[in-house]
Amino acid sequence: KSCDHSRHHNGSSIAGGLVKGALSVAASAYKALFSGPPVTAQPVISEDQTAALMAHLFEMGFCDRQLNLRLLRKHNHNILQVVTELLQVNNNDWYSHRY
Repeated sequence: KSCDHSRHHNGSSIAGGLVKGALSVAASAYKALFSGPPVTAQPVISEDQTAALMAHLFEMGFCDRQLNLRLLRKHNHNILQVVTELLQVNNNDWYSHRY
């Protein structure tokens, strides 16, 4: 009789573990769905990659090295956002000088 009792107890222990595991998975899925994307570390940009981006900006005629570096950092090295902001800055300067 003691063997049957231990088998029953062991079976309920396994079932309890399965339920806990299922609840944990459900909680993780809920968090993933409703808490937004996970926060990831910004990719590390090497000096060579920064130099290449700076060279592209120079080729496009954006020669203010300090401004370029500041905007690259501000926009996490997204060249499209940097160029967009540089165009806005330069357009405003052109407009104010013209009129």
